[in-house]
Amino acid sequence: MAELATTKQGSDVVEHATDAVSIKKCLDFPESADYLLSRLIEKLKSVGLLEKADELVEKVREYVDVVHKQRSLRGQPWDADPACERTDFQNLQANLAEEALERLTVVITDPMKMDYALSDLAEFVRGFSVNGKPLSPELLDFCDKLFNAWLAENNLLSKGGKIYEVSDKGIIRKDGKGAPMTANADRVKELLNDPVKSFQVYLANGKQSIQLITKEHPYPEQKPKTKPVIKAREEAPEAGVAAEPSTPQFEKEGGVTPSSGSGGGAAI
Repeated sequence: MAELATTKQGSDVVEHATDAVSIKKCLDFPESADYLLSRLIEKLKSVGLLEKADELVEKVREYVDVVHKQRSLRGQPWDADPACERTDFQNLQANLAEEALERLTVVITDPMKMDYALSDLAEFVRGFSVNGKPLSPELLDFCDKLFNAWLAENNLLSKGGKIYEVSDKGIIRKDGKGAPMTANADRVKELLNDPVKSFQVYLANGKQSIQLITKEHPYPEQKPKTKPVIKAREEAPEAGVAAEPSTPQFEKEGGVTPSSGSGGGAAI
């Protein structure tokens, strides 16, 4: 790819912008990514475009942060630290989780509960609560980052309400027909209840531990759609009253559904 010609303000001296391949290589390592960001800021300042390009700078800054989280030190190899075996994908998720854990433990000091349900097709919904009260969307997001990091440690990924098998690079595997490979539901359940590898143990062994209580529920079935019944005109329409659920309610996609003894339920 040819370099792009640029000029300094008030100057006839032609400079050349770095080509895309070189930029991509710079973004492979934290140090060179930092250098690229600093040079970008310097260049934009020199041509008087820094303020106009603030969105671009912020996007590059976010990407550089991701590079750091992917490639940062993964434990001490001479201490036989298992973190050293993490892939870039796992390291990124672990670092995101570490930040989330720091934020979460400032607010949560009591045991946290996770109600969850997993279908045979690896469809997954969950709800987090403390003392019977659902967590706020912000705290729920922190919990999801922690859960995603635990999944990554087991080469799994939650996307669109389903759990998938992924490669070491975090790419969803394909089955023999080329379709995304959903996780084996029984294996996921075994992991969630494993005395050594469970999500509970993962949180308990963190730098700042959280006590977690988990409870599995039957996966909520979808009610079949029925044709509306046409009532006689003389019948007045009645307001429907929902019965109090005996188990936590879950939402299939996004959002937060408060329920008795459960946190906001959602697919992740």
